[in-house]
Amino acid sequence: MAKKNAPVLTLGGASGPERPLVEVFGHEYRVRSVTKSVQAKLQRAQVLLNAFVKKDDDDADTTEMVVGFGDAFSALLEPTNGAPDAKALVLEKWDADELSVGLLRPFFDAIQEKSVEADRPPTA
Repeated sequence: MAKKNAPVLTLGGASGPERPLVEVFGHEYRVRSVTKSVQAKLQRAQVLLNAFVKKDDDDADTTEMVVGFGDAFSALLEPTNGAPDAKALVLEKWDADELSVGLLRPFFDAIQEKSVEADRPPTA
């Protein structure tokens, strides 16, 4: 039996408006938990990214990589306040020559970390 006023470790992270927010080209998105459905979407995006990496440089179309990251962003980011789907926005900026591929991986990694942090149980 737990001591009175002792911290309780709980299963279930932040949800709804408690989830962290990120900004993508001036639009706001809420970071989703990596649930079963989100994980499945991330795995499909990873298949695209792996296929891109395995291609020879001559056959590689960088747009395929951008599509893969776009899929991953759409899986992890819920649009708020009328924001467009994250993949659509990323592809729009790519087509308009306003996006550097070097920004995609670090941003994706940061989003994943925000999701994990939000789901981590409090320790205090």
